[in-house]
Amino acid sequence: LIAQKTEGYPLFVSGLAELLIQRGDIAWRDGCWTLTRPAEFAFEVPRTVVSIIRNRLDRLEDRDRRALEYAAIEGEEFGSRILSALLETEEITVEEQMDRLEKVHRLVRRLDQEELPDGSLAIRYRFAHALYQNTLYEELVPGRRVALHRRAGEELLQLHVGQESHVAAQLAMHFERARDFSRAVKYLLDMGDNASHLYDNMAALLHYSRALELTEKLPAQERPGRRLLTYQKRGAAQMALGRLAEAGEDLRLAVDQARAMQDATAECLALNALANSLIPSHKLNDLAAAATEAMKISERIGSQPFRAEAMTNLGLFSMASGSLRESGKLLSRSTHIARACEHTSALIPALTYHGLLHNFRSEYERAEGLEKEASTLASNARDGFHLPLSLFYLGIIQANLGRLSEALATLTRALEMARRNGNRVVLSRIPNAMGWIYRELRDIPKAIEYDRMSAETAQQMKLSEAEAHALINLGHDYALVGETGLAMTGLQDAERLLERDPWYRWRFFDIRLQDAAAQVCLRQGQLDEAHSQATHLLVNATRYEAPKYMALARNALAEVAFVAGEYERAATEVRTGLAGLQRHPAPLVAWKSWGILGRALGYLGDNEGARQAFAESAAIVKTILANIDDQSLCAKFLSAPDVCAVFAGEMK
Repeated sequence: LIAQKTEGYPLFVSGLAELLIQRGDIAWRDGCWTLTRPAEFAFEVPRTVVSIIRNRLDRLEDRDRRALEYAAIEGEEFGSRILSALLETEEITVEEQMDRLEKVHRLVRRLDQEELPDGSLAIRYRFAHALYQNTLYEELVPGRRVALHRRAGEELLQLHVGQESHVAAQLAMHFERARDFSRAVKYLLDMGDNASHLYDNMAALLHYSRALELTEKLPAQERPGRRLLTYQKRGAAQMALGRLAEAGEDLRLAVDQARAMQDATAECLALNALANSLIPSHKLNDLAAAATEAMKISERIGSQPFRAEAMTNLGLFSMASGSLRESGKLLSRSTHIARACEHTSALIPALTYHGLLHNFRSEYERAEGLEKEASTLASNARDGFHLPLSLFYLGIIQANLGRLSEALATLTRALEMARRNGNRVVLSRIPNAMGWIYRELRDIPKAIEYDRMSAETAQQMKLSEAEAHALINLGHDYALVGETGLAMTGLQDAERLLERDPWYRWRFFDIRLQDAAAQVCLRQGQLDEAHSQATHLLVNATRYEAPKYMALARNALAEVAFVAGEYERAATEVRTGLAGLQRHPAPLVAWKSWGILGRALGYLGDNEGARQAFAESAAIVKTILANIDDQSLCAKFLSAPDVCAVFAGEMK
């Protein structure tokens, strides 16, 4: 019967039992609780949970009830300092009152002491149940609630002068309920900023969205500026979450608002942010238009920081379009300007994309330095978009330098950061890079697992370039295990996707797809087609100054020559590729090149030359192994046929 009347709430089961004991309705007899007035029980027991609460509260003295009603203004938890201000009484009196309410009525519970900014101490309390706080709060008349919230907000501001952002959540709640919407919006924006700094971008998005709703309640003269700022902040949160369409919409609204205000500085800021948001969505023309307009405005108003931002976006546009030398000039200039004016928000992307450009050119050591600096700055700035992106690029660069375990650790960190942020753009790409590393280590099942994960994620998010990238990797994976039919199907699907997406088409279609196609054709024994694909790869890699892929093209041409019995030509191709790698070390390619050269020289009867070539390959393999922490991966790599052939050739 007690359970029925309390609707199963454990707290109120005990509360109702206490009430019945106090009224004498039940008593302990013969080892159990027994009804003392069975005929009246059903009528006198409170019928609902709310009535239980009211029964307990009705037994309080007026001053105690008033104290709890005022405490309810702060929420389920409250502090003695604010409550004493609301009650206009001494804090010690409040503490004694709460102590009695805890011991006698069990309506509140003391938590702990808190140190306030002025060094003094206050006591924190919690209502025994949230329903007590709800009921007490609702019993306050609306006018009283508004006045108390305003007083509580003012008191918090006085206590936290210079540290208002630390209590932004409480301030936003109090001022919104006090109908002081100007200050409510201000502290909602602070709440969003706090969440962004913790990489909780979904929470930030919710706070900014609420601030945007409240801007409509602001005085007319305040609305435009607050609306502009909120659109910019919410757009950045959308961006960090990989919600590209929503980010673009918010930032276009910010541009429109700035233009309506005739604020050139705000317009330039919004245009740069808009251009940045268009990068992951691969809208090249829109990106160029926004960045070009931002550049014009920045020069007109004489803003070097905004000029650096616009120049970075134009540099990325040039890189994505295939104009690499122009991209290098722009990114070098924007990095210099951003450093000179100490504009971190421009320097981070400039370093990130400049590092990527050097990676494309096989300039890995220089690329690594830039990405390390970018990731450090992004971490310090709590930049939830560029931090996982720079770590993603850094992991790829470390792998290209042969430091595979370090690369996997960096990529794992980037993946965790992207998951924490909900950054879908990076989430769809990192597994692909990890799949490539496992393929280089000859753990093909693991490589296929990660590459499939990347392809599926990219497909779900409708990111065609990322999906194509994963399919190209799967083509390599399947070719290595003899599934050339699956490999070719994947490459054909990747080709169709890349034809629709101009973003880095030169890189993925003209280089990476050609490389994979050459390898698959070699596995299928289609030598003429393999030669054609490798030749196209060499032309494109030379045009775009990518020594790593020039060497891979030479390796493929050497393999074609090798099968045809043209060992001298095979040796010449490989030597030419290795010459390019002397200035651009790429150990993951070099050990294979030396291995092919050793085989070719062996067939030519140059046994000493072959032994030396195999020794060069083995030395690189040993260096790679020294940088692998996982012994099982070392064992897989060492047992791969091509690696075994290198050590066997060295012994001969």
